[in-house]
Amino acid sequence: MFFRWILLLSLLLLQFATATSTLGAPTSTEKAESIEIQISADRSVSVPKPNDDFYDPEALELAERILIFDQRVDDWQKTLVGTPRDVRLGLSDLASEQRGIAAQDLLSAFEIAANTSSGRLDAGKLHMAAEALGRAEWIIETTPPATLNVVTQINTTVPDGVIHFMSAKALREGELNWKSYQFGMHLRIGSYVFRVRVDGREKLREEVLVLSAPTVRTLHP
Repeated sequence: MFFRWILLLSLLLLQFATATSTLGAPTSTEKAESIEIQISADRSVSVPKPNDDFYDPEALELAERILIFDQRVDDWQKTLVGTPRDVRLGLSDLASEQRGIAAQDLLSAFEIAANTSSGRLDAGKLHMAAEALGRAEWIIETTPPATLNVVTQINTTVPDGVIHFMSAKALREGELNWKSYQFGMHLRIGSYVFRVRVDGREKLREEVLVLSAPTVRTLHP
């Protein structure tokens, strides 16, 4: 009988020790979670949810939108059946490009935060990511054009303004190949940067998604 009491007491002490040793340990729901956004086969950006040092509501919203976009792409591709092959491929490449830019800018925002004393995500990069993702979403929501090249009607409110344009992708890659723009030009679907100059001085520049037929835009300060 005495030994049974000793054994019972030992078991109670063991349970008490186990309980006290785990006090204050975080539960699984308290651990920081994140959304993983793939950029390429070997690169991704981890966007934290609340309770993380780098949590940012705008970044989290962008990550969630990218996930939704990725889920919608397959269904969108099916709707392109019957669209001319060159148009279908051009749209797919353009949507993928803009989605990739959004993910890369999102990653850059976190990289800047990690290397600054404030630890805040770069607002400019987040804004650029949101714009690129908006273009990607617009591509899969818009009725595809009948041809790969569409009519553009780009003008400006700047008096005596002269318009030039070039590929937005090429500009990001460091190229400077500005071409003179003429109202009514046919351009291949894609993202272009248009700039307005007066007497050789740049007054504004704006990125335009050339997609609809026609693509109409008025450039203004």
